[in-house]
Amino acid sequence: MLIDRGARIDLTDKDGRTALMDAALGGHYDVVQRLLKEGADEDMVDQHGETALAMATRQGHADVIREFENRRKKYRQFGGLDSLGTQPYLKKLGDILKSMPNTSLNREDF
Repeated sequence: MLIDRGARIDLTDKDGRTALMDAALGGHYDVVQRLLKEGADEDMVDQHGETALAMATRQGHADVIREFENRRKKYRQFGGLDSLGTQPYLKKLGDILKSMPNTSLNREDF
């Protein structure tokens, strides 16, 4: 990978997308995992306001979604709840899933 040679991990293209976003959009689990391990910013948004997680969710890449979920487990253990007692990113993920027509995700995938 180019990051082994010092490439900027969060460099964006003309649409504001990062390598993490492209990997998540394409369902490239191993690449997503490596980029996150190397410190890619999973909260960056492209020019349409989408994160890598939103892109993976839109495409139905359950393994990539799980990787983001696993990275957030530590956050949840330390009180990552909003004033309503919900986890904001899970609520957002639910909203995204509800808005997807003809989703191919199965309940047991989560």
